[in-house]
Amino acid sequence: MFKSNIFKQYIEFRRYLTNTLLELFIFYVILMALFLGFNTFAGQMDHFGEKIEYVVAGYLIWIFALTAMQSIGWEVYTDMQRGTMDQLYMTPISVWKILLSRMIGKVLIQSSGVALLTIVSMVTTGVYLNTDLISIIPILLLTLFSMFGIGFIVAGICILIKQVDNLLILFQFLLMSFVYIPIEKAPFLKYFPCIYGVDMLKQTMINHVSLWEFSVGDFAFLLVNSFVYFCLGVGLFRLCENTAIKKGILGKY
Repeated sequence: MFKSNIFKQYIEFRRYLTNTLLELFIFYVILMALFLGFNTFAGQMDHFGEKIEYVVAGYLIWIFALTAMQSIGWEVYTDMQRGTMDQLYMTPISVWKILLSRMIGKVLIQSSGVALLTIVSMVTTGVYLNTDLISIIPILLLTLFSMFGIGFIVAGICILIKQVDNLLILFQFLLMSFVYIPIEKAPFLKYFPCIYGVDMLKQTMINHVSLWEFSVGDFAFLLVNSFVYFCLGVGLFRLCENTAIKKGILGKY
């Protein structure tokens, strides 16, 4: 099942490569607009270098988080439009496991695009972030679980209310605002899904904090946060799923 869904994501990526490249180009244009705008209006600020690094790092993390959280909502939305949603429920495997494998496949494939965008943006802007993969990857993997949890909640809402395209667009801007808010300015945000992990990623990419400089408490909190939101997401998805089945609206669009 996992292999099949990874392969499905790869096939769609290959067949619609032009659309994927166009998406990356749009993300790049938006990043350059942010960079040039910030450079123009805030170029004389104290510690400008640190602030522009914060803008670039936050934007790249936002793109990755967007893929992890929204992709499954679009998957469910697309399955309902294609009329293939009912087919998923005819398999002997729980649908949440199928959707999880699709999310993982989407993230794996999109990671190459984000990596390419990171390299191009650093060369273009001259803002070089710390790309210590030994520190970034473990934090990112733990953070992904809470992102997937939110993805399941979005998918559950999609199953119930069907038309969620405007909701997903609104979610993009809400996510961007949370990514850019410094956690030291609003400590309560660390209890939100993935925000603590995002803050650790920004510390690594901007302040060159290595994996070993974080405390055991940091990783314990991140692990618990991710586990709780992942379980919550799967639980709410199953609840929405059962509600849709009882109402007979599971595959209807």
